[in-house]
Amino acid sequence: MKQWRTVLCLLFFMSALWGLASAAEQALPYPLETKIDARQVWEIFLADLPHVFSGPVAALLMMILVVYYFSPMAWKQLYLYGIGFFFVFSLWSFGGSSIRGLLMQRVEGGSWLFGQGLQYLLPIFLNLMAYEVLDERFRQRIQWVLMSFTVLMVMALLGELANGFGIVACQPAYHALLLVGGVIVCADLARAAAAGSAYCHTMMIAVAVFTALQLWDGFVLYTHQAAFPMLLTPFSVYAFMPFLLHMLYDQMSGEREFELATNELADVIAAEQERSEIDPLTSCYNRAKYIASVKEAIRRAEQEGQPLSLMILDIDHFKSFNDTYGHDTGDIVLRNFARTLRSCLDRTRPLFRWGGEEFIVLCHAPLSEAVALADKLRRKIEETDICDQKRVTCSIGVSTWHSGMDHSEDELLQRADDALYRAKGNGRNCVFGESWIFS
Repeated sequence: MKQWRTVLCLLFFMSALWGLASAAEQALPYPLETKIDARQVWEIFLADLPHVFSGPVAALLMMILVVYYFSPMAWKQLYLYGIGFFFVFSLWSFGGSSIRGLLMQRVEGGSWLFGQGLQYLLPIFLNLMAYEVLDERFRQRIQWVLMSFTVLMVMALLGELANGFGIVACQPAYHALLLVGGVIVCADLARAAAAGSAYCHTMMIAVAVFTALQLWDGFVLYTHQAAFPMLLTPFSVYAFMPFLLHMLYDQMSGEREFELATNELADVIAAEQERSEIDPLTSCYNRAKYIASVKEAIRRAEQEGQPLSLMILDIDHFKSFNDTYGHDTGDIVLRNFARTLRSCLDRTRPLFRWGGEEFIVLCHAPLSEAVALADKLRRKIEETDICDQKRVTCSIGVSTWHSGMDHSEDELLQRADDALYRAKGNGRNCVFGESWIFS
């Protein structure tokens, strides 16, 4: 809603500027002593009215297309043709207003560039837009229409350069080609719309309205039916709004779908990544995750000065569970053992399955705190009913990172493994640090 309020405010602001500029021009060209009657003022106002209500709108639509052109979901070729059409349309509308007379009165050739000459470019860009939305099977005739308008524009330009009357002389041929070409293009768009193209339906409306108003303005010009030069073609810019709204809506819908698909894909990738880091039996992190985690933990210990300790846990006499009660019981022991440990640890102290019945815990704590935590875990395992057939205990070895002295994570792990070996040699079900024992 805020975006639409901004668009409307910008449209109002541009219309107001256009109107003020036109009002200023109406006053400036006339000497102070020249009297302008009310009828002349009224005719000037009516002549500028279509341009005041269409020029800023065309410029605004062009800017909207420019903004959306840079989206990865934009229909690039169609957007380029649309930008070209509305750019020429806004210039042509400016050329038809009285403000052009004020700004261009001393510019040689300004009458052609900002006047009727730009009119020859409008159907070219319009038919390029129609060509882009049509399927291949409906494009053959519109190619001839495009070629005809291009040849006519070149002839008008050459005639203008030769004798200064090329634009005016080609006006009858322009309107005749506009009639024939408009019927052909609308017929092809109607066929494509009947085949299911929603773009062709809204584009057909725009082409029909533009062609009809151009032909009406030509009829008024040739028959001198109007008492003042008020053009209706500028109002045709509003007929393009359904087409543009449909196009932008499809793009935004596509962007939303793309974003949703991207998010879903990211979730799938994240889930797969997580699964690749999880041991399927115990739901602990696996060895690959440990290797990445310990490197990051050592980096923090070195750069941020955080203490780091590592404990390696081994289930006492685990082989006897498999040999006596079977591997299914051994799996139950592993699962319950890991679940019991996780209940005592938080996210800052991750649990890894190193392999077999060995587990590793990383914690940012000095050695004394890590040994105390390890003894708490040992007692928790001893007190918990992990296996119905036999009591489960564990031995734990603890090491700590010595900043400036250790050179790799292997040294940290090796000291913990040595401490574990001494704990097993001390009768198991105990904690052994790098230099002392708890039991």
